[in-house]
Amino acid sequence: MADDVPGPVRVVLVEAGAELPRLSPDRDTGGRYAGALVFAVREGRLVGEVELPLEHAISGAELDEHLRGALGDRWTEAGPPAPAGPAPFISVVVATTMQRLEELDRCLASLLALEYPDFEVILVDNRPDASPQRAALHARLSQDPRVRVVGEARPGISAARNHGVRVAHGDVVAFTDDDAVAHPRWLRGIAARFAAEPDVDCVSGVVLPGELETPAQIWFERSGSKLEQWYRSVSFHNDGAWRGRTLGGLRRARFEITATAAGADRSDTYLLYRAGKFGMGANLAFRRSALQSLGGFDQRLGTGTPARGGEDIAAIARLLHSGGRITMDPASIVLHYHRRDYPGLQRQMYGYGVGLTAALTALVRSDVRHLVGLAHTVLLGLRVLFGKSAERRADHYPTELARIELRGLVAGPFAYLRSLLTRPRTGAR
Repeated sequence: MADDVPGPVRVVLVEAGAELPRLSPDRDTGGRYAGALVFAVREGRLVGEVELPLEHAISGAELDEHLRGALGDRWTEAGPPAPAGPAPFISVVVATTMQRLEELDRCLASLLALEYPDFEVILVDNRPDASPQRAALHARLSQDPRVRVVGEARPGISAARNHGVRVAHGDVVAFTDDDAVAHPRWLRGIAARFAAEPDVDCVSGVVLPGELETPAQIWFERSGSKLEQWYRSVSFHNDGAWRGRTLGGLRRARFEITATAAGADRSDTYLLYRAGKFGMGANLAFRRSALQSLGGFDQRLGTGTPARGGEDIAAIARLLHSGGRITMDPASIVLHYHRRDYPGLQRQMYGYGVGLTAALTALVRSDVRHLVGLAHTVLLGLRVLFGKSAERRADHYPTELARIELRGLVAGPFAYLRSLLTRPRTGAR
């Protein structure tokens, strides 16, 4: 563990136009915060973030001055109006093992408080049993008529999500996790983006930390595993420039993704295999037809399988590789509550490593031409790895966690092989 153990950070989400809170350095549980991380939202859209020391209390007026100075027009002036369009019925799918009931209740409460007129919540119990206690729990969770609880006996988040898609009533299916909380306008942002881009297949959004109370949570934020932060919508697609050229399907361009931010006069390119930077499973929404055309999530990937993760990376990469489009919209906001304890973070970082290379192995298995794309990725991957290492050293990130993640990267292909060889249980209800 790192010698420099970080102190707790107060996480605050503030809305432009609302009364700003006083930020106290005193914690409810005792002790003091080392600083504050303030996320600024205007009309449901993330417009920026500011880190502040908390040596003393900061009044609402002082906080407003900090935000004006750091964010300028993004904080003080309204952005473009949200795209007009219908509010389609949306199915929200949450896969859960029903083990973390306090977190699940918090997640469900946030979903039922959404400012959106027409949606359903499908809780997929991935460890169903026939006990009276489980039946009572299902009944409690589904008291609201918008909530359904279904069971999926095949272990793994992918199997659970696919079951949710099969029983969903909406043409748009949104996914989040049971340890996450949705912003009240989450579905509004998703619906507006689908309305603005009729040809988009998937909308991803920002995933912010719900709290940074422990060193483990802060180290996760420093790990480089979170999404890139965007403050305007960004469209990701393959521009098809490789088509019609000799051996076009094997050219680097075949595996490049063009990223175009709203209002920008230029585009950036990323290799397909950085799909984890385009979205993550805690905040993804698909047109159901697009997800079904992919065959759903790969059930050999994800939490609950030997591969431990990577199902969202693989789904995004497969969609983009097939010519689909994804837009990340900062008007789609979810807060994620990272693991509080260090052993939990160790398991998470190992799982992230395993899941990434397991997902890459799955892509190669689905189309051997990905070997060519991955060959183009090697040098970039080394630059990203060394760049991430330098960033982690600057943030006093535990070297032990980096080694654990590296072991996971090595183990990933073998873990995917075990998933292939594991005989799935059946009997979903």
